[in-house]
Amino acid sequence: MQGTYDWWLVWCSYLVAVLASYVALELSAALVLALVHRGNVTGRRLVLGATVLGCGIAAMHYTGMAAARFAPDAVCTIAPGTMDQTWLAAIIAFNTLVILLGTLAIVHYDARYSEQRAQTLDALKAANAALAERTRRAEQAERATQQNEARFRSLTELSSDWYWEQDENLRFTQMSGGVLERLGQKPQAYIGKSRWDFPMIVSDEALAAHKAKLEAHEPFSDFVYARRHPDRGNAYVSISGIPLFDDAGKFRGYRGIGRDVTAQKLADEALKNEQWRLRLMVEHLPAGAAFVNGESLYLNPRVEQITGYKPSELSTLDQWFGALYPGRAEEIKGLYRADKVAGFTATRIVPIAHK
Repeated sequence: MQGTYDWWLVWCSYLVAVLASYVALELSAALVLALVHRGNVTGRRLVLGATVLGCGIAAMHYTGMAAARFAPDAVCTIAPGTMDQTWLAAIIAFNTLVILLGTLAIVHYDARYSEQRAQTLDALKAANAALAERTRRAEQAERATQQNEARFRSLTELSSDWYWEQDENLRFTQMSGGVLERLGQKPQAYIGKSRWDFPMIVSDEALAAHKAKLEAHEPFSDFVYARRHPDRGNAYVSISGIPLFDDAGKFRGYRGIGRDVTAQKLADEALKNEQWRLRLMVEHLPAGAAFVNGESLYLNPRVEQITGYKPSELSTLDQWFGALYPGRAEEIKGLYRADKVAGFTATRIVPIAHK
């Protein structure tokens, strides 16, 4: 059988096939997205997709059939001696079924792959967001720590205190404070060395007691010693510290502060010297005299000769007024305190009782 074809209709058949395939692919992509994001596909969408694809196949088929031109009395059969029509139909049906099943398998695999990829992307996004948040918090904490350290350094540089740390061998690992430089000492010179590596002025008893506390890993406070300043003589410092232990209870060193107590120490020494000079003056006076230090009294030898009381019997103001003014102790004590407030501007003569 010989026939002809209307090529315009043939091309229309191809165009219908392409359009139907495009629409089918778009519907397939929409179905995959619906399956990924919602977890299911509605039956209406499946029916719509099947209808579009079926209409496309039918249109392509019948357009192609319309393109063929055969004689009115022509009969379409298979050439003799080739293949039986039943087997041909079976082969065509089998191949069609294989293609359809393969297509369904590919679509199903693509949907599953897209779903897994979407879940993986969501997990990656969540992990990236969590990592970014942790990074942001870590950066904030680091900035806060740096700001706190800067504030601490500025405060210690302006104050009369400094901060120090030691390891388990009592070697300095950290030292900060501008006061050290004012004392003629460089903080960095202490790193890696112990306190005993530098000359210090302190009594043997005080040093031994301090070292005993360190060996026992006990806290200590106000350990005072002096170092020689090249221009200003002795510089006195007072240190306090607490021991450090790790989670297992192992000793890891000390942490503490130091203070410049030079002015206080010099003032105390000046006061002691002044009191010593006053005592010498009182002791050598020809008349009875008492040196008052707070509530305590220091009497020269002449007082014992006048009153008959030994210095140990009149060592406080209460003993003085009680022994020398029996029955009038509170009255005379009140007069004394009033005169003291007034600056002892007037002389008061009051008889005393002899022992």
